[in-house]
Amino acid sequence: MAKYFRNPLTKSSAYREWSGALREGRAPLCLSGNVDTQLMHLTAELCSGYKRVLVLTYNEIRAKELYEDAAAFLSLSPSLYPARDL
Repeated sequence: MAKYFRNPLTKSSAYREWSGALREGRAPLCLSGNVDTQLMHLTAELCSGYKRVLVLTYNEIRAKELYEDAAAFLSLSPSLYPARDL
């Protein structure tokens, strides 16, 4: 992700706390209350350098929206696992 996206985040105490928690192995993190695209931007920055990232959400429509955002922000190729009726 470009440096200009990362700089505002690094000044946030919450971002530094979450980043430190991941480095120390205190995961998973639960992030809520973000504007939609902010969530994937934040996820992409926090998870840069990881081989896999799992994002769970409450319904298939929201999953598709996050999938599209992930394709734009993550350096990984996202996969979408649709809901299945049991």
